[in-house]
Amino acid sequence: MGTNSINGRGKSLVIVLTNVQDLRTNIYKQLLPSGIVEAQIESEIILMEALSLNKTALYSLSHVDLTRCQENKLNEIIKRRIQREPLSYIIGYKEFYGLEFLVDSRVLIPRPETELLVEEVLTLSSINSKCTLADIGTGSGAIAVTLSTLRPNFILHAFDISEGAITVAKNNAIKHDVIKQIDFYHSNLLEASTMKFDFLVANLPYIPTGRLDSLEPEIFWEPHVALDGGEFGIDLINELLIKFSNSINPQGFIILEIDHSQQQYLKTFTAREFPNINTVIKKDLSGCYRVVTIGPFM
Repeated sequence: MGTNSINGRGKSLVIVLTNVQDLRTNIYKQLLPSGIVEAQIESEIILMEALSLNKTALYSLSHVDLTRCQENKLNEIIKRRIQREPLSYIIGYKEFYGLEFLVDSRVLIPRPETELLVEEVLTLSSINSKCTLADIGTGSGAIAVTLSTLRPNFILHAFDISEGAITVAKNNAIKHDVIKQIDFYHSNLLEASTMKFDFLVANLPYIPTGRLDSLEPEIFWEPHVALDGGEFGIDLINELLIKFSNSINPQGFIILEIDHSQQQYLKTFTAREFPNINTVIKKDLSGCYRVVTIGPFM
């Protein structure tokens, strides 16, 4: 049985190199003291990444002999992860709606709750729909790219204030062979466009500024501009609804991701600003208000 040690936070990190289950357990035990909530799941992902194996291949093995390169990669991932660098940044990708997206520190890591925005568009359209859609604050391009694969007749436009994010989003469109279906714009909200759309879909910064310091340490590795929504978390949401609601076509919809604390405010706001238009606010799988759908517009 071989071992390999590295130093992290002043501790010796020992890796057992023979039994796969022991190796997974060892990784888990090293992650857990750092407060990593999903240490069990992440230990599996880390092992698959270090060995370049998928889950099926990993579970078919009982023992493994690590090469020196694999040992180094495994230990480097663990070392970075216990410093609370997000695992998705370390391995360079994140799964979203069954697709793998390239991510780095230029973009927010796609969250499972954002998949609800995709599902809402799918519910309000059909496979053959020929709709125009604006993905506002596209980040990694997760929403636009996913919808391009599921709604091939859509005409998609992706906007982001960060040039770095636009670069990452374009790379993901190339990766999934939908680059010709999406136009990308370096833009604050819809300022770069005079078009009207059937869907405005936006996952804008919505965390209230005062709450940022209380979040998990991984948040501080992500771009601040993609997180901070101002005092009440609604600065950009307000700006979008006030300035660009005339960018929606008749029978079109605005679909937003929000913080659970903003539900009552947005219910009141939309009733005042769009009195004859329906607003539905849905909960995510955790039971928190998460998705606002306004429409159809007249």
